[in-house]
Amino acid sequence: MMPLPPYIQIFYTADGSPTLCFSRDDGYVEKMHHAAGALSESIYIYHHAVLKTLQLDHAPQVLSLGLGMGYNEFLTMAEFYRAGVTDYKVWSFESIPVLRESFRSWINGEPATELTKVIELVARMVAAHFLVPVTTLRSHMLDGLTSGRLELRGSFPEETEGVKANVVFYDAYSRKMDESLWAEDNLVTSMEHVLLPECMFASYAANGALNRSLRRLGFRPKKMPGFKGKRESTMAFRSEVR
Repeated sequence: MMPLPPYIQIFYTADGSPTLCFSRDDGYVEKMHHAAGALSESIYIYHHAVLKTLQLDHAPQVLSLGLGMGYNEFLTMAEFYRAGVTDYKVWSFESIPVLRESFRSWINGEPATELTKVIELVARMVAAHFLVPVTTLRSHMLDGLTSGRLELRGSFPEETEGVKANVVFYDAYSRKMDESLWAEDNLVTSMEHVLLPECMFASYAANGALNRSLRRLGFRPKKMPGFKGKRESTMAFRSEVR
C-alpha cells in the first residue's frame, strides 16, 4: 500500500476525530472538516439526509462525493444496518487512489498501515455513536463491497456510468481548492444524468452557484444552519421528496 503523498497530512479535530489536511503548491492549505469536529460535522450535515432517505418507499441509492476518511460511508452503512436495510446502493467517489484503496483495505481486514489505523479510529468512533459494534460495521461493509451494493469509484464525474441516485452527499473540496466542482454549469452537467426523478441533495456548502444549479436541476433548496459558526449548509429536494 502506497503512503500518503506529502501534500496530505492527518489533522485531529476538537472532538478527537481525524480529518485530512491538503496543501497546494501555491501555499493554500485546506482541512476537509471543521476544526471543531470531523465526526460531529459529518453527522450534523449528512445524517439527516440518511434518515430522510429511509422514509422513501423505494431503496436508497446514495452518491457520496469525497470519500476521504469515510465518515459519510460509515454513518450511512451504520444507519442502514440499524434500520435493517438490505436493498441499497452506495457509490463512493474518491479521486486519490491511496485514500480509496486504504478504505478498501480496511474493509477487507488487510494488514494495517498508517492510514488504515486512522480509518480504524474513524470506524470505531462512528460505530460507538450509532451503538453498532465496529466488527459488525466492518462485516456489513464487507458484505456491501462483495455484493456490489457498495462501490468505491475514482474521479467524479468521469466514472459515473450506471449511477442513478436518490440522495447525494456533495462533500467535495471547497471552491477555494477546486473552483470547477462548484461552477454552476459544471454542477448541472455532472449531476443531471446521475439523479433519479425523486432525489435529495446535502452539502456542507451554501452559495449562489450551488443554489442556481440545484434549481436548474429541479430541486427546491432549503436553507439550513451551518456547523459551528458556518452561516449555512444545504439540503435540497426534488419531485415528491419532503
